[in-house]
Amino acid sequence: MADFARFAEHHYDQRDILRAKALRKGAPLAERLLWEALRATAKNEGLRFRRQHPIHPYIVDLVCLKANLVIEIDGSSHDSRRLYDQQRDAYLKNLDYEVMRFTNEDVRQNLENVVLMVLNCAVERIGSLHAPLP
Repeated sequence: MADFARFAEHHYDQRDILRAKALRKGAPLAERLLWEALRATAKNEGLRFRRQHPIHPYIVDLVCLKANLVIEIDGSSHDSRRLYDQQRDAYLKNLDYEVMRFTNEDVRQNLENVVLMVLNCAVERIGSLHAPLP
């Protein structure tokens, strides 16, 4: 129920949905590799990752709604968009998302460690999000 509530609390514009679908079709290799690896291993932890998911007004590369965790895979285009990325990260953090960023090279050259870092962070966040208040 909590996942659905989190999903429903965001305004979704039909243009966001269409843009996300187009981005999924044209996803870079690193993003597809990481998503496939996470899909294959996250099930063991009870986690599910969505790819090119709208969090209006943005579309994030990967998200685990249960953990409020966003994963961004940055290519060379992000070198010139640092301010935009910082504003975007701040917006997402304001919505209580943790944002992890990896480069295309990180994913392609060190996929196993990237997957472990993401899964460890997701499990940690789930524990802290659902821990009883003192």
